[in-house]
Amino acid sequence: MGETPELTEADAKLADIEVARITAATARLKPEWLGKPDAGFMAIDYARFKPQGFYADEPRLAAFFRATAWLQSIPMRVGNDAELATAMLLGKACLLGGEYHLQDDVFQRYQHLLGECDDLPLEDAMYLGTDLAAAREKLRDELPPKINDQDRMPAPEGEPLPLTFRVLPGYLLAEAPMLQRTGASRVLPSGLDVAAALGSPVARKQLSEPLLAEADKLDLTDPSLHTAYLRLLKHLNHADADAPELFRSEVWNIKSCNTQLAGWAQMRHTWALQAKRTVYARMATHQHPGFVEPVPEFFSALAELCSDVHLSMRRARAFGPDVVEYARLLREYARLGEEKNFGYTPENDPKDLTPAEWYDLARAEEVAYWLGMVPYSFLAWEEKEEVQIDFIKKLREVADQLVDGTYPHALRVRDVATNFGENFDAQWRDLEVLARRCETLAHKQLRELDFNDSDREFMKEFGKRLAGVMFYQGNSWLFPRDDAPRVSEIAWSAEHDERLLVGIARPRALYVLYPWKGELILCEGAVLPYYEFRGREPMTDAEWIASLDGEKRPAIPEWLKPIVHDGRLPKPDMKR
Repeated sequence: MGETPELTEADAKLADIEVARITAATARLKPEWLGKPDAGFMAIDYARFKPQGFYADEPRLAAFFRATAWLQSIPMRVGNDAELATAMLLGKACLLGGEYHLQDDVFQRYQHLLGECDDLPLEDAMYLGTDLAAAREKLRDELPPKINDQDRMPAPEGEPLPLTFRVLPGYLLAEAPMLQRTGASRVLPSGLDVAAALGSPVARKQLSEPLLAEADKLDLTDPSLHTAYLRLLKHLNHADADAPELFRSEVWNIKSCNTQLAGWAQMRHTWALQAKRTVYARMATHQHPGFVEPVPEFFSALAELCSDVHLSMRRARAFGPDVVEYARLLREYARLGEEKNFGYTPENDPKDLTPAEWYDLARAEEVAYWLGMVPYSFLAWEEKEEVQIDFIKKLREVADQLVDGTYPHALRVRDVATNFGENFDAQWRDLEVLARRCETLAHKQLRELDFNDSDREFMKEFGKRLAGVMFYQGNSWLFPRDDAPRVSEIAWSAEHDERLLVGIARPRALYVLYPWKGELILCEGAVLPYYEFRGREPMTDAEWIASLDGEKRPAIPEWLKPIVHDGRLPKPDMKR
């Protein structure tokens, strides 16, 4: 993370070696300073420290990912004297430091979002004292972890996983215990296990009876927002009795299964760092003016979830300026200035920028302006090259300051947010309003009630409003960034050194013949295709996009092919 604590020469050498392993993210071993490999802790899978999800592209976020993942990965087992003593010592240090309540507040925020921690936090070690036997007696009634995230030998049948402390314990997502069980008999689980547990008839046809029995044990009763999201996805399986026959057909069930898993994969991408890893996913609607999927229960539950998330975010004071995006724009500004070499002479006025680059450039100039820097377009052509080189250097310096929190002019940052029309608070409220309106339209469709003028206008503007909620401000939805593909590791088999990865690709057109008052209306919507595959290493989103664009583009799941033209998805034509 860039900090330099004072260490002895020997400890500094050990730390340098460990940092190199974490950064390389390729080793699979147990460092000597953690003791010899044993049945319960054979090795560390250093690939888990490869930054994933939203953390991969920003250097400081990548460093945060590595540091957090490392603190999550080192177990301090209650049954191991040295490891328990370490946990007790760290707990005592937290108590004496007097600031653990700040970390505890963070835990509570994440528990509301994700669920409980699966291992013991250091808070539980703060008052254990110094006697190992007495400490174990105090911990006797603590529940063991529900999932394993270690490279270890199988535990004897019927024996629970060892009670373990972590500096930063991972959070237990509702589906994780189920996936731990369904993967036990076949190397790795499948996303279809989740869809089956949510009630998808398509997914349930793909699983054996024993796997269905395990899937049916999925517990969706905890109050976390992640679990509420899974309950939301269940509504996609239930077509109203008044809905057209299309929405009770096999092809629509396949579409709904894909939607569920695409929504789930997207959510897992969000929690790539916070969720405890296991070791062994949208649709839009047109011309009528259009239709929504006639499942009002889904939209109602979505609105409720938006309300809960909005309230949680407000309590956590999470609605602030998007400094990471500002930093990205400033770095992109600097990159374009260097690579396109524009600004030095009139002849170098950039002509070969893509629409997305033009849009980023325009936004970056705004950021630079409101942060008190003179943008390129304001520089006279006769300015010396050295002036513009200094400007590029300044762009990168300010970007770094924004990300690490050292930028000294908070009011200027607020000016950027104000002039960008940036209001995350309002965006969550708007998403709830969109969901409620779709719920109303779904009820109208089920009863074959005509849309009024307000409904028609809503459908006409729906895409633009949704784009605004998804951070595409102004007219940026006309040439959005190619950032839809997301990928996340779900599970790892230590025995076979294979990983289950799930992802979503770029949106694809969905064509539906919607039955309306005795006629069939051709409608065009969109879906995010779901993928799952096995690999040796975790992937970043950039690597996933490269894979999708490469010669060895992964195949779509077999169960999805009946609703895909020609049963395959070639690389899309990226028209702008």
